[in-house]
Amino acid sequence: MKTNRILCIDKYTKESKLDSVKMLNRDQAVALLKKTQGDKSNVEFAREIGVATSLLTEIYKGRRDPAGAILEHIGLAKRVVYERTA
Repeated sequence: MKTNRILCIDKYTKESKLDSVKMLNRDQAVALLKKTQGDKSNVEFAREIGVATSLLTEIYKGRRDPAGAILEHIGLAKRVVYERTA
C-alpha cells in the first residue's frame, strides 16, 4: 500500500530532526491547509498564497498533492520516506 507522508519542518529554523519531527500523511496536511484557510473562500486563499484557484480545488478533491508554495504557507515541506515492508 502506498503511503504519502509529509514531513513537518520548523517554519522558522528550517530544520528537521528525525527524533522530533511529526510526520503527517496527505489527509492531515490537507486538513491543516483547510484549517489555515479558515472562512476565506478558495479564491481569496489561493490569491493569498499565490497559486491558481484550480490548483487548490484539485488538492481538496484529492487529484493533486499539496506542494511548493502551498506547503510553505502552512509551514510544511514534502519529503519522501521509504519504509521497510517486510
